[in-house]
Amino acid sequence: MGLFTVHQLTMHRHRKRGNEMSQQLGTGTVAAKRRSFSIDAWAVLLAFVLAALVRVGVFKHIPW
Repeated sequence: MGLFTVHQLTMHRHRKRGNEMSQQLGTGTVAAKRRSFSIDAWAVLLAFVLAALVRVGVFKHIPW
């Protein structure tokens, strides 16, 4: 086997495979960051706008 143990060789393979996967994933995250807002951000923004419209009086406040 030479100077390397089996554990060292497998760890090298895992590190190498991890670098390849991170490089592949890196290209996908750039496209995801180009979106203006996530769905959650849009939902929060819509909730704030609706709350402001209720506060101003455009929509009637419904007492619970």
